Amino acid sequence: MRKVLRWLVYISLIFCAEVAQSQNIDASSRSRQLKIYFDKGFVHKKKDSLTYQKLFFNTFPGSFATFDDVFGYDDKKGAAPLYNEANQYTDKLFNTKSVKVNDKARKLIHIALNGRWDADAISHFQYKLHQFVTGNFATFLFELNKMNSAEIESVWKFCFDVESAGYRKKLYEDMFNRLGKNQAMIQILFSAYKKATSEQIH
Repeated sequence: MRKVLRWLVYISLIFCAEVAQSQNIDASSRSRQLKIYFDKGFVHKKKDSLTYQKLFFNTFPGSFATFDDVFGYDDKKGAAPLYNEANQYTDKLFNTKSVKVNDKARKLIHIALNGRWDADAISHFQYKLHQFVTGNFATFLFELNKMNSAEIESVWKFCFDVESAGYRKKLYEDMFNRLGKNQAMIQILFSAYKKATSEQIH
């Protein structure tokens, strides 16, 4: 009987995570779910901690707008529900080993899509994204190539949309060198770099 109940609970959690991943829940509800999964997956670990880590990953925002709604800061509305926990939760998104690297790359790409620089949570996500890209470049590029040209440029632009011109240039040169003879991607990369630089200047 206990096994049946445990299985039913597991199925219900998976369902909740899938609903959350579809972006159809509000920031407050998503934040409450994330807190539960974070606690059970990473803080108070038990036999089912890996299950909760995967639920945490699935429930974690899958778009820039949703990420900002959960972790960001708005001058008029104030802090988002998990503003104070943003860096801690973001670190777990990147560091969890219960999720395949390809799945992680896809999620990160969709968060970066149509993204723009901001302080605090978004800036920290950018920094962690840069580390992920340099450490998993082939995988990141493989998943990025599944997007269309405009989307690819948007993702690269977000990567380069940082305040420090020196850091932006260094990052661009690193990505350029890694691409080798991939001229099609280099053209998109250069366009994204120019746009990010222009927007930061203005």
